[in-house]
Amino acid sequence: VVYAPVLFSSHGDRLMGTATIEMIRHKLFPLCKVIIMRRRESDLLLSDCIADNVCFLDDAADHGSVNMFASALAVYLNQGDSVSDAIAKAHAFATNLFSKSAKLTGRSGELYAEFINLVKKESSTKADVSHYANVLNVSSRYLGQVCRLVAGKSPKSIVDAYLVEDIKAHLAATHDTIQQTALVFGFANQAHLSKFFKKLTGMTPTEYRSHYHEYGLVNE
Repeated sequence: VVYAPVLFSSHGDRLMGTATIEMIRHKLFPLCKVIIMRRRESDLLLSDCIADNVCFLDDAADHGSVNMFASALAVYLNQGDSVSDAIAKAHAFATNLFSKSAKLTGRSGELYAEFINLVKKESSTKADVSHYANVLNVSSRYLGQVCRLVAGKSPKSIVDAYLVEDIKAHLAATHDTIQQTALVFGFANQAHLSKFFKKLTGMTPTEYRSHYHEYGLVNE
């Protein structure tokens, strides 16, 4: 078990009360192989709690670096590496990845943010990556390079993820048939919508709607 508790938000707001911290220290910490935390959190999280399996990260670490490091560490441990070797490899992996991301400065960094904002507005009606590339005045290839470096995903997978959430909301909020829903979102027919939706969610639109109205939400 690799555990990376988050005690403060990116704005410095405390996210946990004293009772929660006590439960974490006495109930969760004993179950963990490695505990990852930033040094500024250690005073509250450790206090009089003794834990010799803590891996500290700098307080000034880049946003998302703790998640990146923890994921890499879990992979290396699962491959059979010792804790010390896994920590060293995870540090090297995260440092290398963030050094690549750091190259996305100026216009490149802005491009990704502009792309996401555009997708949020138009994903329900525009699924073609070339549309977004044209609006942003870049090639589809360059947009793909930026998305993979920043998010590790292709532009198409990002657009599809937003689109499927739009479809879910429509299925939950309306009584439109699946065929009507397909036309609303630009699919040729019900079969095409169902194939796309099941690929991304593991269920058909009809199954999703049934689960939603029965349980109020769908855990994925």
